[in-house]
Amino acid sequence: MEMNILKYMAFLKTVETGSFTKAAELLNYSQSGVSRMIHDLEKEWNITLLERNRAGIRLTSDGSRLLPYAQLEYLECTHHVVHFHLLSGEDVVSLSLRVSFAEVAKPLLEDGRFLQPHRSYVVNLAAAQLLTAGELQMCSGARIPIPRGREGAVREAFRSWIDR
Repeated sequence: MEMNILKYMAFLKTVETGSFTKAAELLNYSQSGVSRMIHDLEKEWNITLLERNRAGIRLTSDGSRLLPYAQLEYLECTHHVVHFHLLSGEDVVSLSLRVSFAEVAKPLLEDGRFLQPHRSYVVNLAAAQLLTAGELQMCSGARIPIPRGREGAVREAFRSWIDR
């Protein structure tokens, strides 16, 4: 099962806001587009993520089990496979990508909480603990390499995140 980050982000934003409409506004999509992405996830995974009724939405037990994956620490792409490293210490591995890592990372990078310090990594700034010359240390102890040419931009983004 290949995880489609955009569809998953639509699911997360819908759960966070409690509304397809609000999630659509945050993601710059139509309400029907967000609803369709979540429906596609449900169909692909053969589960029901949300119960829909006139009062709104409610997370199902399957949806609750999927929600912890929102706790991304960082993503790492090696040999067309994305490793989703979670704050819980769990790692989720995708099947071989049919799209570029840049396409997978794009929705996360647009979110503002994520940064791409290296072409093969995307990190959750909230999980970054220490920035040193050449690397970013994550809360798990993982060390994310930073190429010399990117150190200035990464340092600026990290400072901005801390100062917010």
